[in-house]
Amino acid sequence: MVKHTTEWEEFSDIECEIIEDAFNNENGDVELDLSVIDLKTSIMTMKHDKLKQYSIKRMDNVPKRLRKERFCPILKKLSEMADDISFVYGIGRSKRHFAFSYQQEYFVDMPQSIGQAAAGILLEGEKLGHGSEAQWIANYSLEDKYKSKQEIDERCIALYTRKCFLYKLLNKTLRDDDLDKHETLGPFAHLLGYEGLFNLPDVCRYSKTVYRAMNLSLGQVD
Repeated sequence: MVKHTTEWEEFSDIECEIIEDAFNNENGDVELDLSVIDLKTSIMTMKHDKLKQYSIKRMDNVPKRLRKERFCPILKKLSEMADDISFVYGIGRSKRHFAFSYQQEYFVDMPQSIGQAAAGILLEGEKLGHGSEAQWIANYSLEDKYKSKQEIDERCIALYTRKCFLYKLLNKTLRDDDLDKHETLGPFAHLLGYEGLFNLPDVCRYSKTVYRAMNLSLGQVD
């Protein structure tokens, strides 16, 4: 699903899910965080300025672009980062082990953790102006509240890999070791890391080398 501003732009993965859900339910329109879409005319109207309207359309085989925001920008030399962060299965783990301390301090059981994760994501999403996306994520998370552990693990991993505000916020929180978000993002970080990625069955693991791309200044390359 794409929108036409000065050129065709992709919606976030979660926005696409929200639009598809509304379309499949035969709703006349759908509300996103920044806009309202008339599904009958395929016109998107911006909330902050109703005179700004854009066409949308569904596209198959959209060319894959480099996800520049998938990882937070590096603000210091690469050689200095090893002292602050180790990377475990793609998730930054700080010296205080943000993602794992939740398990020691708060974890009770899986259903309760899922409920806490959904509530925390909803709260953080609303703070950032992504209430609609956060609500979809919360509903998606709670659908599997009492299903098997593997299904829950796979769903958490799927959410983290979606193009939306969640992975950006979680990456930044882990890198900054932001303990102010421990109660809101700690449950999801725990489910994703301690319960999910560290306990994946072999059939779900990928053992080859993967690469990421980013722009670095000469001063950051050392």
